[in-house]
Amino acid sequence: MTITDRLADFAFRNVRDSAEDEYQEKILFQSLAVGHYTLPVTLLTVGAILAWAIPGKLSALSLLVAVPMLVDVQVTKSWLRDKAPGFKAIRSPLYYTLGLIAAVAMFAGIGYRVYAETGDFGPGFLVGAIIGIAAALIFIPRKLLRQRAADKARIEASLED
Repeated sequence: MTITDRLADFAFRNVRDSAEDEYQEKILFQSLAVGHYTLPVTLLTVGAILAWAIPGKLSALSLLVAVPMLVDVQVTKSWLRDKAPGFKAIRSPLYYTLGLIAAVAMFAGIGYRVYAETGDFGPGFLVGAIIGIAAALIFIPRKLLRQRAADKARIEASLED
């Protein structure tokens, strides 16, 4: 049993123990899904605030808000791997817009703070960040679709055995 499976067992047991019936259990699981989807925008917003609040080169520490998002994605993918295909890409322009605004604000804050301290690096950093964000918005949904198809094929092949 993997660490992710143990964590899942603990989490599921906690939700089931907290619920008095199946309806409450279902609602508790749905609330976790809501929290899962608020995490990226919330963390990027915190990163933007930190980028503008922390002076100079230290403002780059605001990029550490990506760590919980990456851990969340990895744990989710790890647990889901042999159980069901991965998530489809989110098709909400509002969701992407909110995340994009927060991400651009964070990178702008880092670029501004570093540029104000050193006199270089800022404008190029901001242009690079915008290009990187645009590339992510284009390529991540495509990768998710390919990964989902590969997950389906792998799971179907394991069921045939």
